Amino acid sequence: MSYTLLINKNNKHHEVHSPSPEEIEGVIDSLIPVPYHYLILFSNDKLNHYIQTVATSDGSEKEIEYLVEIRFEYGKRPGENFDQYQYTTYNINILKRMFRMYALDVNPDISDWTDITEKIKNLPDIETQRAQLEEK
Repeated sequence: MSYTLLINKNNKHHEVHSPSPEEIEGVIDSLIPVPYHYLILFSNDKLNHYIQTVATSDGSEKEIEYLVEIRFEYGKRPGENFDQYQYTTYNINILKRMFRMYALDVNPDISDWTDITEKIKNLPDIETQRAQLEEK
């Protein structure tokens, strides 16, 4: 299985093709709770299958919260037919394990995850969002 790690820091993208487990863990260790700082690990062999995470914080000195989403595409075109799930953890080691296993083609157990498929499907597409912003 072939994977690409997409890293976004300060709204600048960087791709790592066929990342090692150490590279993936290094990026996870560097996550900080600021806008536009996230990572996505996606399969190059499966249409739009990916796992992604972002670090969040309520601004206090509490632990960092990691919001994780996984998406499974089933259609012939991106966004045509998919399931998407969300999970939250404060444990960076759980997060690292999820990404490490995903890179080994082992999906996490999503029985405890929240199904956000309908929420995502009901979001307006980017063109509709732009038109709504221009109206304001």
